[in-house]
Amino acid sequence: MIPVFIMSDRLGGMKLFRYRGKDRRGAEIQGVWEAPEESTVIKALQEEKSTVMYLRQMGLIESLIHRAGNKPYIKQDTGPKSTEGPQSRADSKQGEPAFKTGKVGKESIAQFTRQLAVLVRAGLSFDRALYIISNSEKKGSHLRGLILSLMAEVESGKSPAAAFSKYPELFSSEYTGLLTVGMEIGRLSDCLDTLADALEKESRLMKRVQAALTYPAFVFILTVLCNLLIFFYVFPQISEIINSMKVALPVCTRVMMMLFGLLTNPMVLLLICLTLLLVIYQIRSYVRTPVGRFNAGAAKYNMPVLGGLYRRIFIERFCRSMAMFFRYGVPLLSALKVVGEMFDDAYLHESFFSTIRTDLSAGEDFSEALRRTSMVPPVVQSLATVGTQTGDMASVLIRAADFYELDIDQNLQKAVSLLEPFLIIIMGAFIVFIIVSIFLPFYQAITTIGL
Repeated sequence: MIPVFIMSDRLGGMKLFRYRGKDRRGAEIQGVWEAPEESTVIKALQEEKSTVMYLRQMGLIESLIHRAGNKPYIKQDTGPKSTEGPQSRADSKQGEPAFKTGKVGKESIAQFTRQLAVLVRAGLSFDRALYIISNSEKKGSHLRGLILSLMAEVESGKSPAAAFSKYPELFSSEYTGLLTVGMEIGRLSDCLDTLADALEKESRLMKRVQAALTYPAFVFILTVLCNLLIFFYVFPQISEIINSMKVALPVCTRVMMMLFGLLTNPMVLLLICLTLLLVIYQIRSYVRTPVGRFNAGAAKYNMPVLGGLYRRIFIERFCRSMAMFFRYGVPLLSALKVVGEMFDDAYLHESFFSTIRTDLSAGEDFSEALRRTSMVPPVVQSLATVGTQTGDMASVLIRAADFYELDIDQNLQKAVSLLEPFLIIIMGAFIVFIIVSIFLPFYQAITTIGL
């Protein structure tokens, strides 16, 4: 058996690489390329305006068989020698459990997308970039399992967009749509950077929402626990004393005693639970109908205080998503279709997206179509008109999205400032009612004895 290093010398230090990708017209290409290292192949293909989706160094035996069969290869190049063995990627998958969708947060997806953009921009093939990122993740983690699954899909011949679309709960139609655009126009790293920016902004927004609602939720839970403690622990002990008094009980005390009697009765509790379950089932069944989905969406976007916040969040996401597609020259109707699939809301589809598509199909421009909808505020309509006149709709929509990101933060703080006193008043009133119900009979008894 000839040692491997002798065979490498006899082959002149050149290696064979199998590749697959798309040319400048978007047609799929594949073949074998001879070069000293992987980066040489990627650079040569990129000079031909081709996008590399899969690249693998052929093993020693496979290379010998290929050469012996006189199979053609494209070109020979010289350069530094690769240090990574051909089996390293396969070895990285050994012992890894099959990926099952777990808790991979938006922040992790944003970081993964940013890393992918950096590596693709550096000239690495898509599958090689996935391999490098997977090695940086902890073994057994959800994110590593996801990356290895994506790598297997890409190596099996699927495009990156098709591989990512296998996990719609993690990668939206906007994400896979922009991946497809990046592959077709040869600007995959730029599209990945744009996606990472959008995901990071969305993650920051959700964190601010959660942080703003944490204190009101804490106050609500604490108040409910205090009320339950008074109602089910303190009141039963005092009610025995109240019943032994020979005084007429006030209305509030009688109501409290009636409620306590009902809520401690097993049959009544069972009836209440069954009624609640039936109501929840009926509501869910109604919401699943077309009319129910539409009405639920209408209620969500038109309710007091929170309705305006939901509208602003929608406008921010819509403007940022449309800006990405405008930037890369995606046809307007195609972009609207992809962005519309991001929002699983019948009300938005019927009252917003359908209206805009109809107007665009009738020959209206984008800014005029936005003016005909009730969801878009005047400031966005005016900015869209400026974008139409200047021909730079992407920059205008990005500015609108940034403006609404700040506006959401301010309105969120306002909503929370209104919610906090409302919760305190409601919960405080219930505590006062309980305390008055307990002490009023004692006051009446003391007054009677005094008389």
